[in-house]
Amino acid sequence: MFVALDKLLHQGIKKVIVAIPEKSIGGSFGDADLSSFGFECDWAVSDEYNLCTIESSKMKGDIFREFFENDKKIIICTHSTLRTAFETIDEKKFNDTLVAIDEFHHIFAMTGSYFRGDSHPILLPETEELSTTMSS
Repeated sequence: MFVALDKLLHQGIKKVIVAIPEKSIGGSFGDADLSSFGFECDWAVSDEYNLCTIESSKMKGDIFREFFENDKKIIICTHSTLRTAFETIDEKKFNDTLVAIDEFHHIFAMTGSYFRGDSHPILLPETEELSTTMSS
């Protein structure tokens, strides 16, 4: 949320797409009060643009395409919706758009564990040492 808002406010990004694997995760991307904790604005997603939580007679692909034609800034969708919409939208519409696909926050913010399921490390020890460890 913080990265997306900063990019919208200060880095020339016009739209943000958050793509998640399944609808059940979409509720966690609802509005969030960030300004009470010192950030310059709050995270606000219009109900009609959280495609994981809405009930609509419109097709999600139609709503996704409309998103690029209006002044709304943030849309939440599943990977499937993003894939389908991407195939039907001129790729130039995605210029100046941040596409945040789930799990990228683990690499960007280095949160969570680094597990691949095999013996190959995701980060070399010397690379991981460059990070600051945070405690909860």
